[in-house]
Amino acid sequence: MLSLATTALFATAATARLMDSLPAVPKGWTALREAGLDEPITLRVALPQQHADALEKAVIEMSTPGHANYGKHMSRLELRSYTAPTEEAVSSVVGWLSDSGVKQKVVNNDWISFSTTVEKANKLLNTTFGWYQYKEGGGPKLRSLDYSVPDEIAKHVDLIQPTTRFGQLGAKKSTIFDMHILEPEEEAKIAATDAADAAAADCNVSQITPACLKSLYNIKYTPSASGNLVAFASYLEEYARYSDLAAFESRWLTSAVGQNFSVQLVNGGLNNQNSNSDSGMFGVCPLSGINDVLIELR
Repeated sequence: MLSLATTALFATAATARLMDSLPAVPKGWTALREAGLDEPITLRVALPQQHADALEKAVIEMSTPGHANYGKHMSRLELRSYTAPTEEAVSSVVGWLSDSGVKQKVVNNDWISFSTTVEKANKLLNTTFGWYQYKEGGGPKLRSLDYSVPDEIAKHVDLIQPTTRFGQLGAKKSTIFDMHILEPEEEAKIAATDAADAAAADCNVSQITPACLKSLYNIKYTPSASGNLVAFASYLEEYARYSDLAAFESRWLTSAVGQNFSVQLVNGGLNNQNSNSDSGMFGVCPLSGINDVLIELR
């Protein structure tokens, strides 16, 4: 009997696909205790969207001046038709939840919400839920450090949350320390100067250059000679490419020709220099902790 139970346990582990995992409790968070098995929990399953590429194409057309669809909008039903999952995905995930004893579930297009107990959620996702507290405030959060789903279900699941997401919203203080109300003549003088700067920077309707942006937004920033760090999230298969930076410098910033960057991969990030997608070189974002690339500009 013990041998059979051990075999069954290993068989279950072998067919479970790890969907996400964290190496440790995120910085700023503290583990309080394991969740009680009878405590309630509500989770949401994101299903893969059938027509994500077509949706991207439609949005780009609506945002491109000169295109026949420029300026148009989608109705709610049109948008849902793009984001709808396959019937197989819905039936597979609903069946999996039902077979696991989950009775309360709601299907809303590409999302399935369900409520159950921590005990069932632990078994369902092969994990251990616990209570965690953020040091800066806010109430305790029910989270896990990893979760898995059966291999045959994994292709129908994009993610299940809240599980490994430890994000925390918080109030931000204003960074405005002083205000000076301009007199009409001062405002007019500044507007005239800005217009002259914009003209000198070649701002026009056909192109927006770095010099134009600097003049429009009154940017006086001087780059550090020692370089700086920025992070790029690459979840859309977009990567910072050396060839893109060289082309940008050659066309728009000749004073920087020859400057380059080094790459440090974070948490499984890639440095694909042969991707077909447009580069994410200038899609800068803060560190997000998932598939990121650290770029050091030199």
